[in-house]
Amino acid sequence: NRDSELHPRPNDRKVGQADLMTLMHPISVTICNINAVMKISGPTSFSGTVKERYREFVTRNRTNRVDLYLTFRLSKEHSTPIINRPEVSASRNRWHFNGPYYECTVARKNGRWEGLATIPANIYVFDTVLRVLWSLLLPERDAFLVHSCGIANGKVAYLFPGRSGSGKTTLARKAGRKRVLSDELVCIQITPDGCDVIGTPFWGEFQKGGRPIQRALQGIYFLKKIALTKAVKISDCLAFKKMLKLVLFFGPDASKTNKLLKLVSACVAQTR
Repeated sequence: NRDSELHPRPNDRKVGQADLMTLMHPISVTICNINAVMKISGPTSFSGTVKERYREFVTRNRTNRVDLYLTFRLSKEHSTPIINRPEVSASRNRWHFNGPYYECTVARKNGRWEGLATIPANIYVFDTVLRVLWSLLLPERDAFLVHSCGIANGKVAYLFPGRSGSGKTTLARKAGRKRVLSDELVCIQITPDGCDVIGTPFWGEFQKGGRPIQRALQGIYFLKKIALTKAVKISDCLAFKKMLKLVLFFGPDASKTNKLLKLVSACVAQTR
């Protein structure tokens, strides 16, 4: 697990008097093949900020099955973090997690998840809640999030996992906007035909959202800064260990952890 993205900046945006009109208009998004309807109770301008941030993933087709209904209740901002990293408790049909400036509870009802998140009117905190929540939802879809730059090339994509400072954003800038799936968190989904790479809106220093593109995974290249540019083939065992260190996951129980281990192992085994 990595928690670099779990320290949002709560005072980055202040809410003025003109923002005090509240709304509960739904925003529909599809992220990593999960259809979600999010309702925001708070300033109208913050809803606009959310739509702009996730504009590539906003969907207008309301005939799709909804997998998640999530209401965001805006609260006063905290000057200091409540805790340093997410604390997650979970059962088969209920999850609760809280972290710096936020708290979220979701429960499974009638085959879909419904929940409430309490956050300040801050897009970084909003994004953090989605990252944690998607890290919990995806393993049920045979998928997971990994700290990586994802680059699409025609009908295939390449994965460049790495820690902060390893060069993910630099690579994304060189690749060009239309080919970048994300420079920070990419989704990997195991399919009957192999592995797919899916773009996410969870970006880093690239300062541009990823794209909702799904491509077959062609290769994995772990990034490491060295003086000489070169590629060295590594064993599946070493690749598994490296990948596991870069997966974003906060599942608290053994069954979810075992499922994740199988997914990462399948990804490495099916990719050369």
